[in-house]
Amino acid sequence: MNASKPLAAILAVGLAVLTPASVNAQLPNLRGMGQNLPRSIPGVPNPFGSGPSGATAHNPDVFLREGVEATKQMMVAAAVLAQMSRNKNDMASIRERVNAIQGVQDADDLGSYNAAFESDIGALKANAGSEAELQALYESANRNQRGLMLDAGVNMIRAGLIDAQLVSDFPAMLTAASRNPANVSKLGHLRTLGGLAGTQLNAMGSMIGPVSALLRSQNVTVPDDADLGRARSISL
Repeated sequence: MNASKPLAAILAVGLAVLTPASVNAQLPNLRGMGQNLPRSIPGVPNPFGSGPSGATAHNPDVFLREGVEATKQMMVAAAVLAQMSRNKNDMASIRERVNAIQGVQDADDLGSYNAAFESDIGALKANAGSEAELQALYESANRNQRGLMLDAGVNMIRAGLIDAQLVSDFPAMLTAASRNPANVSKLGHLRTLGGLAGTQLNAMGSMIGPVSALLRSQNVTVPDDADLGRARSISL
């Protein structure tokens, strides 16, 4: 299976229109992306519905539900891989934070973990940012640690694909929500989640190749345009 095409599409769309600033700084970019993004991303399926624009473009509840889950998966995956690169024998040090993230139900609550996410991605890039470095880290790990790395890798790529679709759908969804009085109260949550999706796309960009290569080296299916697959359960 060749996963390079859809993953390259994530980067081409996400990194071309977003700036690696704070969540608030990204919101104007996300709000105006209708002129810069296609309604669907070439090579990347819409995981929320068929047709040129998925359910997230018109249904804020679906956007929030799917977006919260993808954001949680990305944050946990980054925490696991980063801690593996820092000290793989001290995974207990992130257990409390991972459990807290996994228990979040509200988009606004995820914002408090964004700084830790960016720190995790930074550590991962510094310690195991190349294919060779990530592979060497995997080879040095024990059986349980290897399983954690692969589970986290699958979730990271899967969440990135969903983030790309969220970013693509964001302008149409926000417009639709703002025109419906029943959804006006959700606008703040939607903007928060849209900003987080953009932040994650920017942050994860250079890790897509190394993580995908690791998964393929272990004959693990890389989520792609043909099959997003299921998120993997991670427990520390």
